[in-house]
Amino acid sequence: SRRSSPSVASAGQRGAAGCAVSRGIFGGLPGRTGGGVSAQTTAGDITVLAGESIAQGDYGSGLWLSTENGSVSVDAGFVRAEGLFATGIFAESWEGGDIAISVDTASASGLGAIGILAGAGLGDISITAGWVSTEGDYGVGIAALAFNGDVFIDVEGAGTIGEQSRGIDIGALGTVAVHNQSVFTMGNGADALHIE
Repeated sequence: SRRSSPSVASAGQRGAAGCAVSRGIFGGLPGRTGGGVSAQTTAGDITVLAGESIAQGDYGSGLWLSTENGSVSVDAGFVRAEGLFATGIFAESWEGGDIAISVDTASASGLGAIGILAGAGLGDISITAGWVSTEGDYGVGIAALAFNGDVFIDVEGAGTIGEQSRGIDIGALGTVAVHNQSVFTMGNGADALHIE
């Protein structure tokens, strides 16, 4: 079958073909579900190159990327989200695609905030990061869920401040490999590394 070539997407674009976003600085408006970059596709890959993306607002994401049957690739410098259940980078592939995230710094603050959240239905997840952090109870620095694949994480440092928080949280049916120099958590019931 013929595959659609990626098209350039702006913040908030949704489409049936693939999406490619390449910009310097993004900013989300304050308020509920504020986001820096949002891209969604039903049958195609998503590729994002971002220097900086910041979102402010409850349930917001610095980068929000979702494909039903494709791969997600992210190369970013600085990503931050602030607010209730805010997520720095959210990337998902429902079916056969892989997720590859490379970021210098990803951070999120607020109750239930997550620095990086990646989920793959049938594919693998690869995350390379310099620094990932969250501040707020029930926060997670990196959450990677490969329901039928492998997870590979290489992070220089990850930290969380808050009750019941987790530095790195992994769920995978396949192989799990983690390389990190430092993971710290501060708060009652907090875990540095959790793998299921």
